[in-house]
Amino acid sequence: MSDRTGKEASAADLWQGLKIRMDDRQAAYRRSWLRLGLAAVSIDDNGTDFRDTYVALGDLYLCAVRCVMDPRPYFEEAAEISSGASNTDLTSMRDFLHRFEGSAYFGESVAPKLD
Repeated sequence: MSDRTGKEASAADLWQGLKIRMDDRQAAYRRSWLRLGLAAVSIDDNGTDFRDTYVALGDLYLCAVRCVMDPRPYFEEAAEISSGASNTDLTSMRDFLHRFEGSAYFGESVAPKLD
């Protein structure tokens, strides 16, 4: 069997190349999924009960960690493009995302599941 360059490649080499490409695709899919979830929360802009927002963010965070991803940069990325104006009396979506890891909800409901 020959690869794209015309060189002979073993089945193991071809399999390894396929595995690397599939792993890269899965990682890209996970990043996209996390970004879409964070975008949905950002677009909601604290329009729903803040407790529901905490639960959604907690689920996204835990799923990312379970997929061997560091969710922090994605939360920061979402925060940077989120609204800085508060549409409620509480806080802006930007601040809500920036402060998620420091929240009481995170400490009580997310952090214990990270171990």
